Amino acid sequence: MRAARGVRDWLALRTMSTPPGPIVVQPIDRATWQAMVVKMGLIYELAEESGLDVEGVPEGFETPQLVDLAIAWWRALPRGRRVDADELAQAAGLLVGDYLRQVCEFSWCHVTDGYGEGLALVHGTPRDERFLVLAPIDAMAKRLPSEPDGFVCDFVNNLSDIIDAYPRTSEVTDPAGPGDNS
Repeated sequence: MRAARGVRDWLALRTMSTPPGPIVVQPIDRATWQAMVVKMGLIYELAEESGLDVEGVPEGFETPQLVDLAIAWWRALPRGRRVDADELAQAAGLLVGDYLRQVCEFSWCHVTDGYGEGLALVHGTPRDERFLVLAPIDAMAKRLPSEPDGFVCDFVNNLSDIIDAYPRTSEVTDPAGPGDNS
């Protein structure tokens, strides 16, 4: 029940309430996407370090499970061998966010609103009735210090009602946007 309440609190921050001031949404560029991919690699490195063969991941093993495994491994490491918690939270948020982008019609964007600015997943535009902003990096940063192992799978599972309300995409689109082939 705790995870479900946490998801609602997080979603309320970004979707159910109207932030003060305007919401500015800008698509990411190819350089931003490439930097994001590099940062996501940290999760794969930690998973490999834990002994998981990331090239031969078993069927049905999904990204949230991979992120949970990497976080559990990171927590088991001596403090002197751990990467910075903020770096891990950013990598986890990017990878979980990209998983959500691939199963729903969301786009990575730079979002600035009354709560701050940063990378977020966006569905629609601020004028749309069904406009939705998901901030997975913020969500992972908030939960990493205190949530028990397995929180990523719980978090994603609790998003299912919201995600199910949005159309599925049959094709994964390039997050850097159409026409940017540089």
